Amino acid sequence: FSLNLSKEQRVAIADSTGCDTAFMLEGGCGKIINRSTVVDKFTMQERDAVIAVKGFSNTANVFKIYDGLPKTLQEFDNRAVIQALKNGESVTGIAVNDLTIASNTLNPNVFRAIDILGEGASMSGSGSSVFCFGAPNNSVEKLKSEGFDVYTCKIGNFETTVIKE
Repeated sequence: FSLNLSKEQRVAIADSTGCDTAFMLEGGCGKIINRSTVVDKFTMQERDAVIAVKGFSNTANVFKIYDGLPKTLQEFDNRAVIQALKNGESVTGIAVNDLTIASNTLNPNVFRAIDILGEGASMSGSGSSVFCFGAPNNSVEKLKSEGFDVYTCKIGNFETTVIKE
């Protein structure tokens, strides 16, 4: 928008809109704690990705539902996921998102996209987008035929920079 804002001003505005929004100004891969503080940065091997979105799940409502669910889901192993991303390995079975059930309660399209994309699919953030590396051949057409917005891209071969300490 040619607002001539400094990096600090852009980060402050982005940080006011969500926990990881300021991080998204720079992009890349990183483990984030608190509000946009990058505690681990790494280069991810390039790979094909499919991202599917249909509908919406409000983050505040997702967390309200999540707080009422039994905590029986697998603990996310950040180290294992980061190592797999660095090495170009599968994240199937280790990239879990405890908010998936809560988000799907508000938007059943989450589970539908995961079902279509198969074993390697996972929900991003608090929903409603679902991503998959190396999706099955017919999944993109199937998602589109069911009204999903589908994005295919190559991601990786970039390094995260710390934008806020």
